Amino acid sequence: QKQKRMIRIPIIQTIFKHFAALPALEHHILLKTRLFRNGATATMMKAANANENSTSTFAVAGHMKRVEWYQERLQGELTRHVDTLELIAGTIYERSDVTLRKKTRLKIGSFLHTFALTNSNGTNQSGVGMGGGRGALGVENTSAAGVDTMLKILLRILRGMTVRC
Repeated sequence: QKQKRMIRIPIIQTIFKHFAALPALEHHILLKTRLFRNGATATMMKAANANENSTSTFAVAGHMKRVEWYQERLQGELTRHVDTLELIAGTIYERSDVTLRKKTRLKIGSFLHTFALTNSNGTNQSGVGMGGGRGALGVENTSAAGVDTMLKILLRILRGMTVRC
């Protein structure tokens, strides 16, 4: 019988690729809620121009409530996602050997260094990615979740991994 060959997945590299994708995810959530909210504004403008009765006002108010619910839901899911990612990365670091810990610290340092360089002058032109900033689509600096998580993991490392931030 042939033994199945085990495929090794570089877990730290995979997790940090996920961290690097957080700004795009945050921007996507911001964009989705903005588009949904703009739909409510367009509905209000149409109702005002048509001089319609109060039922259109109730429809607009209902749409705005749905917008708020949608935004809260997406933000809540992002927060849970980031918290879980932080827990996974911290746990892997805590239970790994010296070599993997060193790689993790290097990745954290690189991530924070890139963020600092791309955001130091306030006029970042790097687009969506490691540091956020402004790109061709007017992307705002939305890398807060990734940086916040990195700092929490770094704080846990400095505290000896005993306390979760």
